[in-house]
Amino acid sequence: THLFADPASVRIIFCDQCSWLPRSQWYCTELLSTFNTRRVQRGEDPLINEAVLRVSEVPGDFTIEVGGAVVWDRRVDGGFPELKVLKDRVRIQLDPTVSLGHTDRALDGDGDGASLAGEDARSVG
Repeated sequence: THLFADPASVRIIFCDQCSWLPRSQWYCTELLSTFNTRRVQRGEDPLINEAVLRVSEVPGDFTIEVGGAVVWDRRVDGGFPELKVLKDRVRIQLDPTVSLGHTDRALDGDGDGASLAGEDARSVG
């Protein structure tokens, strides 16, 4: 039920003038760990094959794309994502059936008892 025939790529576009490289690297590491490394260790297919960090020419820019679709835009979504929200949005793009383990439990504990995977595509990007 993967949405992509091959593993997708993640692109994080960030403002270098704003010193957002460390944040971008952290998100990159977490996404690769969740959707590639841990899955391969369990004998599952990776959902991400690469993560690219790109410096934006636009001051204040911070955008995360998966397979070409924007899953987070700092200006539209208001700041930076909590990691659990970002992982859920990435999962929605890659394969909504994938379990995020403790992240799913954290999302369920955010008030309404449902993860973002239940939202429609308009709210994702």
